[in-house]
Amino acid sequence: MKNLRFFSFLVLVLMVTLSSCFEDGDDVLPVSPVEAKASDIVGAWKLYYIHSPVSPKDGLPVADAAIWVNSDFSLKVRRKGIIYYGTWSLSKDGGYVAFTLNNAEDIDVPGQWSIQHLTDEEMWLNTSIKEMRFKRLVDDIVLPKEVIEN
Repeated sequence: MKNLRFFSFLVLVLMVTLSSCFEDGDDVLPVSPVEAKASDIVGAWKLYYIHSPVSPKDGLPVADAAIWVNSDFSLKVRRKGIIYYGTWSLSKDGGYVAFTLNNAEDIDVPGQWSIQHLTDEEMWLNTSIKEMRFKRLVDDIVLPKEVIEN
């Protein structure tokens, strides 16, 4: 009987401990069905859809948000007219991309994203609670002056 109580207590402690480890949903990424290469991601992308618990406009068009993913693993992000700089990396299996922004204290960008869909024209990225969809910009890239100069 003592063993049964001890075992029950142990199971309860493990359940509470493990469940508290996953409170921040962005830490638990969905499985990626994509095996991307760095060259698949390099380019200019315009954000056209975002879904997030903190986004009041879920599913509506997103204005003035784009990313420039460079082959030297540098990154430029434009959001509401402000340019952020950083770096990016791709997981060894090609299923996850990570972004690190150097000067982005005022925005919350999870570091790692699962690549859910990737074609020449579109890229869909997910965490467990956020989703962003991008369209590739090809001929109509209008870079802000400060992006060209840096």
